Amino acid sequence: PDGMLIAYTDDNNNVWIISTDGSNPKNLTENILGECYSPCFTPDSQDVMFTRYDESTDSYTLETVDPQWNQSVIMEDAYAGCWSNDGRYLAYRKNSTDELAVFDTATGQSKVIFEGDTGYGKSCFNLNGYWVITSKLMEDGTKKLFSVPREGGDAVQLTFGEGSHDYPNFSPTGEWMLYTDLNTLTLYAFSFKTYTSSEVFPDAGYINFSGHFSQEGDKFCYILEIGRA
Repeated sequence: PDGMLIAYTDDNNNVWIISTDGSNPKNLTENILGECYSPCFTPDSQDVMFTRYDESTDSYTLETVDPQWNQSVIMEDAYAGCWSNDGRYLAYRKNSTDELAVFDTATGQSKVIFEGDTGYGKSCFNLNGYWVITSKLMEDGTKKLFSVPREGGDAVQLTFGEGSHDYPNFSPTGEWMLYTDLNTLTLYAFSFKTYTSSEVFPDAGYINFSGHFSQEGDKFCYILEIGRA
C-alpha cells in the first residue's frame, strides 16, 4: 500500500517482493513448505498475506510473512484473502464450501456474504470497505464479477458479455476497476461512471493480465507475456 514494493508469485509457487524499479527481489517463502500464492500486502505495508496449500494435509491457510521471514497463520480453511483499506475487514474464500466470507477484526466474527460456488477467484474491497467485488460462476461455465455488500445482501452484477472475469482491483480514486478475462488473458478496465468495460491494451498483440493499481492510482503493474518482460 505504500507504493514501494510489488508482491508476486513465481512459477514454483513462492511469494516474492521486489522494488517498483525492478531491484532487490526477495523470496519470502523459500523455507515454507507447500504452495504459496495469491499475495497481497497488509494495510500497514509491514507484511505480505498469502494463501498456502499443504498437499500433505490437503489444507489451505491464510498466512503472513514479513521481509525478515517471520511467519504467522491468520486463518484456517481459507484462501484468496484481501483486506479493506482500513485493515478492519478481511474477505476470503472458505475452502470447505468455496463461499465468500468476511472476518471483522474488531469483533472477531466471520460472516458468509455470498453463498454457493463463487468462482474460486480473487476479491477486492471498494474504497470505503462497504462492497466486496468478487467473481461468480455462471450457468454457462464462465465467471462474471459481482459487487456484494460487506454485511451480506443482494449482489449486483458488474461485468457481462463474453469471457471469464477475475482478478478485480479497485483504483484509489474509485473511478476504475481492473480485471482479467481468463479465457484470453487480457486486461480490462471497468468504469464506475459508465458501468462499461474496455480493453486496456486493445492493440497490444500480446498477453497482459492481473493488473494492480499503485497507491496514487496513476500507475499499475501487470503481468506481461513471457519473453517480453
